[in-house]
Parts: sequence; C-alpha cells; structure tokens
Amino acid sequence: MSEGTSYVFGIDLGTTYSCISYLKDGHPVVCQSLEGENTTPSVVRMLPEEDAPVVGRTAKDMAVIYPDHTIQFVKSKIGHVESFEYGSDDDKRTTTPVEVSAEILKKLASDASAYTNTTVKDVVITVPAYFGNNEKDATREAGIQAGLNVIDIVEEPTAAAFYYGCEKSSEDEIICIFDLGGGTFDVTAMKMEAGAMTVLTTDGNHDLGGKNWDAEMVALVEEKFREQTGYQEEFDSEILQELQLKCETAKRQLTNTNTASVALAVDRKNRAQITITREEFDARTSYLLATAIDLTRAVFDRIEERGMKIDKILLVGGSSFMPQVAEAIKNEFNMTPILNEPNEAVSKGACIYAAWKLVRPVPTPPIGDPKEKDQGDTVVDIIDNEDGTQTIQIAGKDGDTRHVNISLPGTIIDKKINTIATKSFGIKAYVNRVEKIVNLIKKDTVLPFSTTQTFGTYEANMENISIELFQSTSYEDYYDLEEGDKIGDSMLEGLPSGLPADSPVDITFTLAENGLIEITGAYNGSPLNGKLEKTYSEGIGTQNS
Repeated sequence: MSEGTSYVFGIDLGTTYSCISYLKDGHPVVCQSLEGENTTPSVVRMLPEEDAPVVGRTAKDMAVIYPDHTIQFVKSKIGHVESFEYGSDDDKRTTTPVEVSAEILKKLASDASAYTNTTVKDVVITVPAYFGNNEKDATREAGIQAGLNVIDIVEEPTAAAFYYGCEKSSEDEIICIFDLGGGTFDVTAMKMEAGAMTVLTTDGNHDLGGKNWDAEMVALVEEKFREQTGYQEEFDSEILQELQLKCETAKRQLTNTNTASVALAVDRKNRAQITITREEFDARTSYLLATAIDLTRAVFDRIEERGMKIDKILLVGGSSFMPQVAEAIKNEFNMTPILNEPNEAVSKGACIYAAWKLVRPVPTPPIGDPKEKDQGDTVVDIIDNEDGTQTIQIAGKDGDTRHVNISLPGTIIDKKINTIATKSFGIKAYVNRVEKIVNLIKKDTVLPFSTTQTFGTYEANMENISIELFQSTSYEDYYDLEEGDKIGDSMLEGLPSGLPADSPVDITFTLAENGLIEITGAYNGSPLNGKLEKTYSEGIGTQNS
C-alpha cells in the first residue's frame, strides 16, 4: 500500500501556545489552525460526556465554564509527572502529560493536514534547551501516540537559530537568542559563519515565562478590585478563570497601548472597571525581567571571557513582544534586539531541520531514533530530482510506503550537526583529604569528548572503587558536594590485593553526542571490571557546523 506525497513539518509544542510549519518550495510556511490563527493554545478540555477531547481556542475560551476539566501548562509536567488528576471533586479522573500532549499534537497535525491538503506524518518536535532525557522521551512518546513519525527532538534555541541562519542572514556574526516563552526561558549564544552554526554557551530558567507575568497581572488587578469594592471573600474558580483570561488579554494590550482595562464582576454589588498602566505592570514584573537579564549577562560574560563579542540579540517566544523586554536589553547591553518572528521562528526552524535530517545519509535505520528498531519508520531511498529537489521514500512500520518532498539549498544540506555539553559532569574524589567533585567535563565542551585522569587510592588494600557521578553548571576544576546533583553510581572492581594508599588508578570518562556517558577504570594498563553507563541528555545541547 502506498500513500501520496507529503511534506515535513516542524512543531513548536509550547507551554501556552503551539505552532506547526511545513517546508514548501524550500521555505518554511506556518500552517494556520481551523480557527484561522498561526498559533494554537496548548489547552485541552476533557469532559466525560464528550466523545473526544477539545483542544485549542475553544477549550481556552470556554475554560471559565469548565475549569475542572480544562488542562493547561501540561508541558511543565511532561517527563516529571507520571499522571495527575482532573475533574470535579465528586468525579476525579486521571490522565498523563503524554496523553494530553498527544491531544495537542493531534489537533496541530489535523489542522495542518487541512491547511496543506496532505497527510501530516513526518515531524520534528522542539523542546526547551534544559529538557533532559526523560522529558525528551516523553515528548517523543506523545508524538508517537498522536500517530506521528518523530524524526527527531531538537532544542528550541537551535531551531530558532536554524531558521535565522537559513532564511534571515548569511553574515559572519555571533548572535544571542533570547527565548522568553509562555513557561520557560532560554538564552543561547551561537556563532554564525558561512555554512556553519556553532553553539557557544547556553543558560536559562525552566520556570520563567509569560505565565509568571500573567500571574502578576492577575494579582495586580485583584488588588485594585478589592481596593475599589472592599470585597474580601475568596474568588471562586469560575471568577479566577475569567480573571486569568481577561488579564492575559490586558497584558497583550499593553504591548501596543499605555493602558489596559479589565472589567470584573463578582456579583451585582461588587463590580469594577480596573485600569492598569504599562508603567505599573512593568514595575510589578521588573524582578522577573531582571532574572532573565541576569542570565543573559552571564552568557555575555562567558563569551567576552573567550575574547569574542556578541553582535546581535534575537528575540524569540511570544512573551518577548512585551516592550519592557526590548527596553531592558537595550539599556543593559547597548544594542537594539531584533524580533525574530517570536511566535513562529521555532516551528519554522524545526521544519527546515526535519528536511535537513531526512536528506542526509542515515547511518542506522530507522529514523526517529526509537528504542527498538521495529518501532520506527525507515528511509529506503533518496531520489534526486532534475529540479534540484529530493524525494524521500519512507517505509512505515505498518507496511505503508510514502514519499516526502524536500527542497533545500545545498549549503543547508551540507551542514553538520555536533553537540556541546550544557552541564558539567564530574565524580566524587578526595582533594587534599576532603571529599569534592572533580570535574571531568566542563560546560560548553564540544562533543564527543573523552578524557583520562589519574587518581590515587584513598587507603591501602583497596580492591574496589566506588564511582559517583554528578552534574552541575560549575566551570571549576573541583567543587563541594552540595553544589552538584548526583545522577548515577557504580563500582569498579579488580584492583590487585595489597596495594598501598595513593596507588594510581586511571579513570576514563567519555560523553558521546547522543548523551551516553561511560566511565571506566584501569590499573597499570589493565582494565578494571565494571563501568558506569548513563544516558543523560539533559547535559546536551545541539551545535551546528
């Protein structure tokens, strides 16, 4: 059985809003939703009496009526929470972040299918730079549950830079990607050269985003309402939902105007028209923006310490539309940031990345890097067409065959994707008889990386060595135990008996591009038994060259 010809798609699966794009005639195009919007609210309503979940604008707009059955901000749970409850007190139900995310992806794919008049199957999904292996695996699983072939998972800053480097600029420069989304913040410095993009360093906060600004707007409006009306009772859930929606609208209004109004009525007696000025809102949220600026300053400082200079700042993420963001950046860094299509750049870059991924030789089928080979789809042929495009023939695991049209400039096809460590990794050892963490790989190191260091046995007659692996953001050679997070341990065995204290043992640490950590040991050239293996992609970031 054979399907028709389709495209590749890139999905920005956001905390508050999501976006899907496809590659048409070599350029990314956003697929509008059935509601005629370029983004879709990442909101799902799950009512027992409804045949299927309701996703997107309708679910968000009706959340005030169905607050107990409306699920938002699920991205903050994926990979961390196995399941959670929703529903009314007398009818609690259980779902998972993966299931809810799959419903969002189904809505995006269905709308994009209607928009392009093709089947949506082959996708790249983006995640924040801080997402670890658990979060990435859960995001991939959501895509699989949505019926998609997930070619790859790629970090949001990388996707945004991919779009900028392929579509916006060919200059040799160092750019800073300031990505303030609905629920997360990432800041990444990248070196852009002809035919190459290189990640230099990255930082961020996984709990900082537009939702925090929304919460402050809600608090500000509530305070003013109580001052004007004298109302002191707690708001019920429906009033809070209504207030949340109106405050989000007011926040957006302050992007283009100096004042915004929120009408709120608890009952006939207690009602008011609240006016918020941009100045008030900026002052109220200044501490949030200061956190983002401090993290950005840290990135600037690291780049300058290496003798380099950042030339441009690109704004990505819907929350970067707020005027206070550009103003603070200009004041702090003396440069005017560039709005890099904040709501769309990530999904556009993801669809370019998807095409790039498919047209390159695949070393080990199937695509999508599934845990089991028979779970994925396989590229069986790449056909070069006379017009310079490629047609990718893909064999699905269900026996179907489909064709995907790819049109990319040769300069993009020839790019090579490398990785860097976005965390430092070290082991516990004694330094001057005090337990410390000794850094074996430092943040921003280009991967793959391998190093061998010699340690001495702590006491005489040791035959086994305990290896405890930690990760941190430290650039120091060694640091205190409480500054790191333990992520794995193992035992190396086989030292000869009777060794004196301080006998030399070689420890080899290897970190592969796919996030696989391996630690082995040797004494006098002879390998010790055992090793520590850990797949830990949280410390991995994409580097393009």
